[in-house]
Amino acid sequence: MPFSEEKVTKALLDCCGGKARRPDGMTTVFLQGNWDIVSGDVMRMFAEFFSLGRFVAGVNATFIGLIPKKQMLKI
Repeated sequence: MPFSEEKVTKALLDCCGGKARRPDGMTTVFLQGNWDIVSGDVMRMFAEFFSLGRFVAGVNATFIGLIPKKQMLKI
């Protein structure tokens, strides 16, 4: 995988935790507070994305918003 769990953890913890796209959306605060529980599943999902080139249908735009956007990102 082109990134480590440490980099994903840092990106997650650097996010503002109280925002969600919809009132029923999972907020970043949930992920930040429960990262020790959900990190394995999240990292497996990222590995699957990089292996297959697509997310599973249940992933919504709120979660995808965690991916940092940078110009000329080096992988």
